[in-house]
Amino acid sequence: MNMRVFAKAFEGVRDGEIYPTQFAKGDECPPELEAGALALGALERSIDEMTIPQLKVALDELKAPYAQNAKKEDLVELLKAAEQSKVVEAT
Repeated sequence: MNMRVFAKAFEGVRDGEIYPTQFAKGDECPPELEAGALALGALERSIDEMTIPQLKVALDELKAPYAQNAKKEDLVELLKAAEQSKVVEAT
């Protein structure tokens, strides 16, 4: 099973425990805390889950051009391509 990763620090109580655990950005999120962490914006979202404004912000951060009236599907494909080219440049 592929666990989601925290996008920022988060504190939550794991199943069977009574005290909260502090999680750092990049830590894997236990399944029982996923719903709460997602509701609070503490989990990284996959590109397919992002909203149009979130996609545009991510594309802006990568300095990738896009049409302002582009459809979500087009923005998703552009972001995936931009992230892939960023990985290739880094290697």
